[in-house]
Amino acid sequence: MLALQLVIGIGIALLFPLLIYTGVAAVKAPPTRSRTTNLQAETSEEIKRANRERIDAENEEFRRARVKYAKLLFTAMAPSGLAAVIAGYLIGISAIGIGLLTGGILCLGYGYAGYWSALPQPMRFASVLAGLLLLLFIGIRYLGASWPGFRQRVPFPICSSNNPQL
Repeated sequence: MLALQLVIGIGIALLFPLLIYTGVAAVKAPPTRSRTTNLQAETSEEIKRANRERIDAENEEFRRARVKYAKLLFTAMAPSGLAAVIAGYLIGISAIGIGLLTGGILCLGYGYAGYWSALPQPMRFASVLAGLLLLLFIGIRYLGASWPGFRQRVPFPICSSNNPQL
């Protein structure tokens, strides 16, 4: 039974980010490089320079398209990942909850990784701080760490004393 729960949790953790990514890709395909080129034979320095400029312009256009697509992925994956983390915390079923938690973290990580360089520094800091605080809160509540009065002040159904799973 434990092996089945592990497989279900890992399956959810891997399929959730894939679902979000393929959903975004179905709506808008990721950018690809052009397979054709209009370069000329480099018989002179002028043609060589023109070819280099054309290649640089195509590379810059592709880079801009990748950043735009990364922003789209970020706007879809970050909220979906956050929702999955919160849903995984709220669901009382171990395998599904852990799968959603892990899948949400993977989804958030993938969404942020692609757009990280384009995010402003204050947004990076706020995102990392919010993610750390959220995971600390979930970890404390889920794993049952307590100190005097903590559970009495922040009641939650998963961590209540009448929950048979604890």
